[in-house]
Amino acid sequence: MNRLPPYLVLLFLLLIVFVVDSCQCAQAQTFQLIHTFSGAMDGGTPYAGLTIDRAGNLYGTAYQGGDLTCDAPWGCGTIYQLKRSGSNFVFNPLHSFTAGADGRWPASRLIFGPDGALYGTTYEGGTANCGGIGCGTVYKVQPPATFCRTTLCPWLETVLYSFTGNADGYWPWSGGDLFFDPAGNIYGATPYTTYASNIYGLVYELTRSGNSYTQSVLHGFSGSDGSQPLAGIVADSSGNVYGTTGAGGLYGKGIVFELTYVAGVGWTETVLHNFSGYPNDGDTPYGGLIPDPSGNFYGTTYLGGTHGGGTVFELVRGNGGWSFVTL
Repeated sequence: MNRLPPYLVLLFLLLIVFVVDSCQCAQAQTFQLIHTFSGAMDGGTPYAGLTIDRAGNLYGTAYQGGDLTCDAPWGCGTIYQLKRSGSNFVFNPLHSFTAGADGRWPASRLIFGPDGALYGTTYEGGTANCGGIGCGTVYKVQPPATFCRTTLCPWLETVLYSFTGNADGYWPWSGGDLFFDPAGNIYGATPYTTYASNIYGLVYELTRSGNSYTQSVLHGFSGSDGSQPLAGIVADSSGNVYGTTGAGGLYGKGIVFELTYVAGVGWTETVLHNFSGYPNDGDTPYGGLIPDPSGNFYGTTYLGGTHGGGTVFELVRGNGGWSFVTL
């Protein structure tokens, strides 16, 4: 039997040491419980994810809780901060929703805007439309203008837009995740279009003019081209907008879409992928998309796949088109 050269044996042993050491590092990770919600003033049912600032502080929303006299006994939701203190975090409530003009039930993640304020949406509240419970809002929160001398210091909430349910959309769910373009305009989606009329949903833009915003609909879904965009949307460096719908499309299982602006025409939609369900690519993509540096997108589906429990997928950009890969 031929023996391996000594340098290959040494290389093999080094690889073993590296792998073992890496495994030990992975096993050394520990779980730290930062905060347990009580459902009272700190909030309850935090549907959305967290946002982190440069100092390592965390910001989020809780769908319920807060002032329990609002929509008793559940509460109308909160905005909170988890302020880093060494290796621990201190919980600070920033805003408790009232179900009035300020909104009710925040289900979306907070994002930082160009001005350093935090922006988000509420599922209900705002106007008195949509059956009297409000159609939802787009809002921002920021620290008070004057220095606060107390530990618990509420932030100032400003409603930028209240949905009416009159073809401008209503009840933005976790798809209320927003993003900004370089000009400071805001983009988002709602899973429903016109109150009590249809459920297809739309993608919108809030154009900034001074301190006010005007809404315009970039695309209204019809069912065959997608229905119910439940997750946030993203854009590429060219300003094209991408997202998913939880239903609709060729097989009724949801789609991945692209919106491109064409001068003189407006925004046009291209369906990049129609989900077909079990046992292939997946079914019902409730989650949104995340890009990589090469412009490819990654996402998940709630159902479908080989075992019917959902999939992780990638859309690869190349050769003037897109290819779908189930990961």
